[in-house]
Amino acid sequence: MWNECEQRWYYSYVEELKPIRKRVLALEKGNYIHELLHYYYSFLRSGYSIGDHIIIDSITSRIAADLQEAEDPDYAFYADVSKTVIEFIKTQSPIIDQGITDLEVESHLEYEYDGRSFHGYADLIYRDSEGRLRVRDHKSGQRNTYDQRFVERVEQLLFYGTLYWKITGEVAQVEISFLHSKIPKNPKPGVVSFGLFTASHTETAYESYWNYLTQIHERQKSSQIMRNYGACNYCAYYDLCRADLRGYSSENIKRANYNGPMDKQDPGRTDTSGKGFTLNLRRRADRVGDS
Repeated sequence: MWNECEQRWYYSYVEELKPIRKRVLALEKGNYIHELLHYYYSFLRSGYSIGDHIIIDSITSRIAADLQEAEDPDYAFYADVSKTVIEFIKTQSPIIDQGITDLEVESHLEYEYDGRSFHGYADLIYRDSEGRLRVRDHKSGQRNTYDQRFVERVEQLLFYGTLYWKITGEVAQVEISFLHSKIPKNPKPGVVSFGLFTASHTETAYESYWNYLTQIHERQKSSQIMRNYGACNYCAYYDLCRADLRGYSSENIKRANYNGPMDKQDPGRTDTSGKGFTLNLRRRADRVGDS
């Protein structure tokens, strides 16, 4: 977000304003798939075997309970999620998860630097059957746009790998595990239900990216936040930004269109918390959909 527009970053991470959005089914489905995958891998971490019927029965019961508690249940939604997750457990997990050890599920990675916190949440950290360290991110959607070259360029994964390297000194491979969020009954040729795509970054790559992060950090401390007017199209903060530019009060816009604290002061674009800026490249919306 910082690279797209520094002002957008400021609204999101310093003022902590989150746009109030209409219900987006793809986001809800992706979040729910993530929750169930975390649930599944917690069983594996506890010593259960891949594909154990106890795990499948437990997840099936969990979905049924969630459906029963839903105020306005969307039966197709739960059917799609159930099919995706159970099919993943039965067919994909035995292929990609054999022999994995030292699992960390939804691991919070945090590194303090110069009074500031760099942090994010990795879906899964583990060692594969050959002892190699891997950091995995789950992605879901109705089309697979991933391959190894794409994964090499995913900044979110580079960020996680860099944090883990700074925390432990160990170089990890990074990967995306893709799940089709609506598996068709009769899939067309080329439709992929699942996929695992891995990138191997070097220590030099992680060191270079860390230097890049610290440069951003220095700019955030000392520079005036800049607007990128080429990024205004479809920006969730457009009306707010336009009011600020014209010198109008934006408080009513904030209260009507955003969730978050409304009493933050603008301290000349410096930190308001005393703890420093937080660079968190992982947000709920990053977990899901076709991105």
